[in-house]
Amino acid sequence: MSAPDVTVGARQRGRSVLWWGLGAVLLLGLLLQGLYRERDRWAALLPELKPALVSACEVLDCRVSSLQGIENLTTESATFHQVGQDTFALRFVVKNKARHAVALPSIELTLTDLAEQAVMRRIFTPAELGTSLESVGPTGEWSVTAYVRIREEATGARAQGYRLLIFYP
Repeated sequence: MSAPDVTVGARQRGRSVLWWGLGAVLLLGLLLQGLYRERDRWAALLPELKPALVSACEVLDCRVSSLQGIENLTTESATFHQVGQDTFALRFVVKNKARHAVALPSIELTLTDLAEQAVMRRIFTPAELGTSLESVGPTGEWSVTAYVRIREEATGARAQGYRLLIFYP
């Protein structure tokens, strides 16, 4: 009878440890990749993580942005009326229904004729509306008053109504 070969068992244990270690490194890499890809969502859902994510993005040359969620935003009220010869006041409130902050949307103002056909369209970014905010807070509101100059030659005095649309470009 021969004695069992101790080196075979040690080699098998070594391979097993190697495979488990490689699996752990790959799993960690996958988790980090998911964190990188979904950094905006993590920052919105766990605000205490945002400073660490911003620091990591400085090294990785990325940016942590506010989470977009157009389905969470509604236009609560809107008015559009003339305040001068060719100046109009646009007032609206956008409400966030989510329990986390949501990125500010752009606004499309469409002037319509009596048949609801578009006469003129204008897109406003949040910066053009005079805000320095990036997002609407959890269950918060974004209230805007903007003054728009519209010459009668541009619409041919056909504009009788308006529509507002919120969207992300």
